[in-house]
Amino acid sequence: MKKYFFIVPIVLLPFIILLFYGCPSNPSAAVEKPTITVHTATNEGADLQLQWTDNTEDGSDIFYLYSGAALVDSTTNLTYTFDETNRNTSVGVTAWLGDDESGQASLDLSLTTTSNLEVYSTADPDSSHHSFVKFNNISNKWFSNCRGNLLYVDR
Repeated sequence: MKKYFFIVPIVLLPFIILLFYGCPSNPSAAVEKPTITVHTATNEGADLQLQWTDNTEDGSDIFYLYSGAALVDSTTNLTYTFDETNRNTSVGVTAWLGDDESGQASLDLSLTTTSNLEVYSTADPDSSHHSFVKFNNISNKWFSNCRGNLLYVDR
């Protein structure tokens, strides 16, 4: 039995170390992906404003904003406006806490096709019909309600 006595310190040593030092009291929290809550067209449809919530437990240090895969800007606010120079098929936001980055919360801005598009006249009395085409009185050219054509549209 005495020949196995040297094993006792080897077995007890990890338990003694665990007893005095224990586990870390505050392991670093994982950085959670933000949640995009509101996206709004601003500046007559030329810009896009995003709002999001910070889902990290103790709050994130900074947020990085992406247009497609390209880094556009960083902010500490929970809102950001992408201007017309930052257009892409998607925009996204990631949270940073220390050296850790969350996954990207993204908003898909790619064009979608439809086989049943309806365009309504401006004389349509139904206010839920929001798409339209207007003609000007001077040259009878048609213009959509986009920002670039706003000066030519009869109001």
